Amino acid sequence: MDPDVPGFPVATDPDRLAGWLEQVGAPAAGRLRYRRWKPGTSVVLALEIGGRPAFLFAVADHARPKVAKYVRKAPDAVLAVDEAAGVLLAGPGADRDLPGLRTPPDGQPLAWKPMRRWVSRSADGSVLRRCYRAGRSTDALLRYRSAVGATVATSPVLGHDPDTATLELGFLPGRPAGPQDLVAVGAALARWHATPITPAVPAAGAPAWRESAAMAARLVPGLAPRIAGLVALTGALPSRPPAPALVHGDCSLDQLLIEPGGGVALLDLDRAGTGSAVDDLASLRMAAPDDSGWPDLLAGYGQATAPPVPDLRDLLVAGLGRLTDPFRSCAAGWVTDTAGMVRRMESLAVQR
Repeated sequence: MDPDVPGFPVATDPDRLAGWLEQVGAPAAGRLRYRRWKPGTSVVLALEIGGRPAFLFAVADHARPKVAKYVRKAPDAVLAVDEAAGVLLAGPGADRDLPGLRTPPDGQPLAWKPMRRWVSRSADGSVLRRCYRAGRSTDALLRYRSAVGATVATSPVLGHDPDTATLELGFLPGRPAGPQDLVAVGAALARWHATPITPAVPAAGAPAWRESAAMAARLVPGLAPRIAGLVALTGALPSRPPAPALVHGDCSLDQLLIEPGGGVALLDLDRAGTGSAVDDLASLRMAAPDDSGWPDLLAGYGQATAPPVPDLRDLLVAGLGRLTDPFRSCAAGWVTDTAGMVRRMESLAVQR
């Protein structure tokens, strides 16, 4: 799908990946956790190798000096290099874009977007360590501080080291929110959106929907005409003026936690800030597999105030912005899942 990146199939096809790992003498892959593609330049895959986190980096010819740089600066962290294909396999120590990983991370790894962000939990379970690119942790700190005064629980900031671009947060115990919790989730979001905006930090928001749609069309060419139709429709619909509120910026059930006492907590505030409350609701609805829980969410929100109900444009913007989520999350059936998302948006458009 990307002729400029010879190793693209290795990072996107599990069978090709298995064959490549055997070819270079590396252990078989465990769970595939995250994938990111920069067309014409590179594709990054976070995975487990031998039960430990690793990343695979496949590049175009013009980006090969970056692979050589990783090998030169962190040779002990490199697991394999295929110079002919322009593919590198390495552990966290090779991720020199994250200063906080220059010393071996301790505790339990939770999430890793190579060259973007690392999250781990301390050995005693009480602290979350979030490592960012140089200079990015201060922005994240401001977003977490924007939640001061909220009546919805969030991870407290315990420390910040700008030199290593690392935040330390308190760990919140609980279980992931599920469809059965949507009334409580709606009520919590209403309280969240009513939080005084101090300090005012513009929400980072979801990925730009036009760029996400264009990438999905390249990934699944058979869907390209239908995606183009949704993009044209979205662009033709009027947008409503924003009603400023404290928003999460990437709202989905994955970002919500049910605490032991039954309260709702919001996780991962890297995109939080000032935005439109309707965007959180549209994001939450389009991140769900279907609309079966939507009435419960609105009912919970309505316990406090009238919910800002997303219109068709809001939903299409949210849906198109998430159109590459199945690919990025390494879902086994990501092509089928992407087609399902397109079909759902088309159905919404017909119902308008």
